Amino acid sequence: MLAISILGQEEYFRMTQAKGHLPARRVTRLATVLLHMSACFAPHLTDAVFPVCATLVMCYLLVIRTRKVATIADVCTTFMGLFYAGYLPSFWTRLHGVEPETVNVLCVALQKFMAGVLPGVQWSMFIKSGAMLVFWTWLPGGLSDI
Repeated sequence: MLAISILGQEEYFRMTQAKGHLPARRVTRLATVLLHMSACFAPHLTDAVFPVCATLVMCYLLVIRTRKVATIADVCTTFMGLFYAGYLPSFWTRLHGVEPETVNVLCVALQKFMAGVLPGVQWSMFIKSGAMLVFWTWLPGGLSDI
C-alpha cells in the first residue's frame, strides 16, 4: 500500500508541476512513509502523526525552502497530495490489522438475520469476513462521491 501511495503522490505532483506549482515532494513522501509505518506498527497513533507531519510540511514550505517562496497553490497542492495519497490510504493499512474474530461475529449475526428473512439460501457462501470489510469500507467512499 505504501508503494501505491507513493506512486499516486508522484503522479499527482507531476501533474501539478506541469501546471506550474511547486509542491514539497520529498517532505510529503517522508510524511507518507511515517503515516504508513505508524499505521502498521502503532495504528492508534496514526491520527496523531498526520497533524505533526502537516506541521513539518508547512514549516518546510514557509521557512526552510529557500529556492522560491511558497505560494498558496504550492501549499494547497502539497496538502492535497499528503491527504489523498498519504493519509487516506493509511486507513486501508489499518484495516488489515483488524482482528478477524470481531468481523466473524458480525458475519454470523448477519447470516442468522438473513436466514430468518430468506430461509433456504446458503448465506454462509455469500457473507464472509473479507466481503464485509470490503463492502463497509467501500460504502462511505461510494456514498461520498454521490
